[in-house]
Amino acid sequence: MGQFRDRGSNYRPVIFFFFSEQRQKAEASKAHLAQSGQFKKPIVTQIEAAGPFYEAEAAHQDFYKKTRSVCYLKKSRVVANLLKHIGVKRTSHG
Repeated sequence: MGQFRDRGSNYRPVIFFFFSEQRQKAEASKAHLAQSGQFKKPIVTQIEAAGPFYEAEAAHQDFYKKTRSVCYLKKSRVVANLLKHIGVKRTSHG
């Protein structure tokens, strides 16, 4: 229920989907990565229907860039792989 030093449901890794096809692709990608043997621990990124989105305050934007968190960059590769497999292109905002 969190990432790195941040704990709580607000900090958990999640892939949100809008359409059932996106959900299917995300679940297939997660299963493929889990079965690949690439990771020692289970992939815990949840896949949930998208709801209302509220942008964080300016102070919280690009936090990983401001702190240069190596841990974030390492963990973000898992999320990047999941996004790549479901056809989502990353933007300059992450």
